[in-house]
Amino acid sequence: MFDDWSLVKKYFRLSEEINRLMIYKNQVERAFYLQNMATRTEFSEMGVYTRAFKVEKEVLEHIKALELIDERIKRYEIRQRYFIKYLNNLSHDEYKSLYQRFIENKPIKLSPQLEYELTDEIDEIERAICLRAGIEIPDKLPQIELTHDFDDNLDTLSELFAI
Repeated sequence: MFDDWSLVKKYFRLSEEINRLMIYKNQVERAFYLQNMATRTEFSEMGVYTRAFKVEKEVLEHIKALELIDERIKRYEIRQRYFIKYLNNLSHDEYKSLYQRFIENKPIKLSPQLEYELTDEIDEIERAICLRAGIEIPDKLPQIELTHDFDDNLDTLSELFAI
């Protein structure tokens, strides 16, 4: 169903990602104020010339960079809020198996129902993030069950793809 579990693992580490972005924002802020903002004389193959700090350009770029980081932090916080809400609705055993699989990296086999619900919830959260940003995404195809009978599978797939 879901061969690459990296997105699921990322959801279990959203708080780490938020902290990393906060640290990065502080580094960007510090780097901006550590740079030389004075007019200075420089030397190159073209000779000696003066170089000035372009306040309007540099400040606008700095503010834009901080706003982009803040938007990313906000998106991650929304993901985290909805994912925690989903985890709180799980039974203790379901939560424990997810925790062991994705936090402790134990080779726990999840039930197909839990796998489907988990990936569906993450898909819903990602859709909400995209819609909030004004990005339209195509509808998700319904889950189908294939059997060992070729003709039945062909009929099912034909109906799904409207062939």
